[in-house]
Amino acid sequence: MEQKRIFLSPSNQTANIGAYENTNEHEQCQLIAEAAKAYLDKNYDCITQIAEQSDNMKTRASYANALGVDVYVAIHTNAFSDKSVSGTEAFYYSADDKGKLLAQALLDSVGALTGIKRRLKANDSLIELNTPLGTRAYIEVEFHSNPEKAKWIKANTTLLGETIGETIARFEELPRKIEAPDEEESTTKDECGCEHDEKWIIENIDFILDTIAKSIKRAISTKKSYRVQAGAYSSKENAEKAAERLREAGFNTIIRYC
Repeated sequence: MEQKRIFLSPSNQTANIGAYENTNEHEQCQLIAEAAKAYLDKNYDCITQIAEQSDNMKTRASYANALGVDVYVAIHTNAFSDKSVSGTEAFYYSADDKGKLLAQALLDSVGALTGIKRRLKANDSLIELNTPLGTRAYIEVEFHSNPEKAKWIKANTTLLGETIGETIARFEELPRKIEAPDEEESTTKDECGCEHDEKWIIENIDFILDTIAKSIKRAISTKKSYRVQAGAYSSKENAEKAAERLREAGFNTIIRYC
């Protein structure tokens, strides 16, 4: 299956100064877009690109069309003369039915973070909605003109980006990346420092129990307390089997899920 292309267009408006610590719209939206890209790159099989700040909106949209992107998301923060106004807004192109659904999904997920979903509305006058050919949506995450919310935006750019990334991934049903099992999670070491896989652990559970018993005896003799790890498992079933054997032998057990 061909990888889907995601195009993120953070605001390039450096002159839009936020009401907290002289932040501006571009720098915060850029951080949000970078967090979204990092999240998608790490977790999903897709191609994600962030627009160049130097490109205007028309150039960005035309470039995205040339790339043949599947999804175009414009990321902005909002402003209003009344500094108490807050909340999330999302816009869509009236002829893009799928884009309307994406805009709604973004409004729901980001609005759940900000606490206020102000509105979902068609806006055919925005270049980033009337020019892209793929599924498109425009999100105003919060109001940077509100001092409290401007501070919140700055503190939560990663959360916002990852939320936008996950929303896009779920909406487009992007395939998750399959990661190789972590070596430390699928093996354990014996007293010699040798590593063994889960099969060896299950087959030699009596030896492991004996080793734990010796460790406890040493702890008692020195009047110290120790925690002993009986193994690391990628299979929940194997972990529970080992824990049951330990309980039968009289040991208190805890399974930690990582």
